[in-house]
Amino acid sequence: MLHNTSAIVLSRMNYSESGLIVRVYTEKFGLISILQKGIRSKKNKKTSLYQPFMILDLVVNLNEKKDLHFAKEASRKYNLREVHTHVIKTSLAFFIAELVYKTINNREENIELYQFLEKSIQFLDTSQESVVNFHLIFMLKYASILGFGIVNDSNNHLYFDLEKGVFEKTPTHSKFLNEEMSKILAQLIKANYLNMNELDITNLQRKQMVESLLDFFYFHNEGLREIKSKKVLETIFG
Repeated sequence: MLHNTSAIVLSRMNYSESGLIVRVYTEKFGLISILQKGIRSKKNKKTSLYQPFMILDLVVNLNEKKDLHFAKEASRKYNLREVHTHVIKTSLAFFIAELVYKTINNREENIELYQFLEKSIQFLDTSQESVVNFHLIFMLKYASILGFGIVNDSNNHLYFDLEKGVFEKTPTHSKFLNEEMSKILAQLIKANYLNMNELDITNLQRKQMVESLLDFFYFHNEGLREIKSKKVLETIFG
């Protein structure tokens, strides 16, 4: 049966000599995989549609009994300008897309998540300010939508417990953030995309925070595999 839906490209892999298997997060069906045959031929100009964070309008032939589906039609929903051309924005897009497809395992509609992803991509694409803190804000907001968001009760609790996901008065094991990083985390929880550049975070602190937030995700997503694109961010941000 054919369905119209908006979709966000998260990943792709080659299939056979000229095909692609593309993982997309759709507005109507959640995470699905689509098979596009012949898409990698020299004459086909639609290969560029299937880059991470591309936002598409799809007509999908959805088969409930199969894991692979076919996109009868695909077109850009928005003409993104910088997500796929700006080095930092492209690196952030690949990192976040990998995080999303490795933490969503079911095919269920989630309008809140879809809208959050779409608005986040649009902001990343159009922002004329620095976006070096974008992924930190994204990870915290994303965790909340997935159901394990952090409540900022850090006023009387100085250390963040990565396993429990709460602030505590005293560290009791090795998976606690130190006082400095816990304070930065508390500031990040209060921040959003519009004011994230008001935060005073060094490149080293930013790197440590990414590591810590990924640990937090690992604790709350059983079976989560390594986020390989993290290494690209480390190269970009130093």
